[in-house]
Amino acid sequence: MFRKNGQRAAIDRRSPDPGFGTSGAQSEAGKPDGRTMIAGRPVQLRFDAPLLLIVIVLLVFGIMMVFSSSYYVSIKVNQGDPFAIVQRQFLIMLLGVAGMTVAAFIPYRFYQRLAVPMMAFTLLVLVVVLVINRTNFYRRELIGDSVQPSELAKLVLIIYLAIWLFAKRERLHTFSLGFIPMAVMLGILGGLIAGQPDLSAVITLVVLGVLMFFLAGGDLKQLIFLGMVALVIGFIVFQISTTASSRVGGFLAGLKDPFGAPDQVQRSIESFINGGWFGVGIGNGEMKVTGLQFPHTDSIFAVVGE
Repeated sequence: MFRKNGQRAAIDRRSPDPGFGTSGAQSEAGKPDGRTMIAGRPVQLRFDAPLLLIVIVLLVFGIMMVFSSSYYVSIKVNQGDPFAIVQRQFLIMLLGVAGMTVAAFIPYRFYQRLAVPMMAFTLLVLVVVLVINRTNFYRRELIGDSVQPSELAKLVLIIYLAIWLFAKRERLHTFSLGFIPMAVMLGILGGLIAGQPDLSAVITLVVLGVLMFFLAGGDLKQLIFLGMVALVIGFIVFQISTTASSRVGGFLAGLKDPFGAPDQVQRSIESFINGGWFGVGIGNGEMKVTGLQFPHTDSIFAVVGE
């Protein structure tokens, strides 16, 4: 409602403000998008409600699947206690939720001051885990089997790249200031993790790096070149690493002939076949009991599929 009194037109306070939200759009209930109405006034939530809901659903579903896939194994390895594994997972989940809650109240700009020290610490522990476990072929753990620095590297890489890419956003198209530092960063992290060896973590790091570089506005030619370099390095690793050659070889053999795949792959395929399109129901899967290897860890996706 506009009133003209010879002066400037004003907006009547009784009319709804079209400026709520980012676009002025309103929901069917008359509430502005992205806001909650309390006592007739819009209140902006201080957290991402849809994201929080997704996290809660994943946590509940995940803990259900861990119990479903682990109770039989837990009975065998924990003196008949079917809840031992899921209880440990539940405690870890609570620690994660506590960490998430604390992190939610930390301004993201705070991490700008910590990015370099965090990356330096990550590189240090990646070197340490190779040195102290040099007598073992698999050198992934730092403290028993509880701490894997490669998992820390994934988180730190995301934080570090987010800050670095934002700072260099105007120069990402420059080969010497965009591609080369990015390739060196991924190469050092990937090389240290490949020496453990943990090839799945290396692939994850490379995919994360390339994806973030692309979202930050990296040049398409640089992305293609980076992908070609990654393929060449991957081929070299495949040729000289027995772990890589056996993993990839078993995967390719399974694609050609499922009966020629490793036993774990065959059992996983059987799980999906048994489940069909809609599954046999939570807790009713049989493969986790009849021979599926590592059902609550490496093969949990097959348990979910069944």
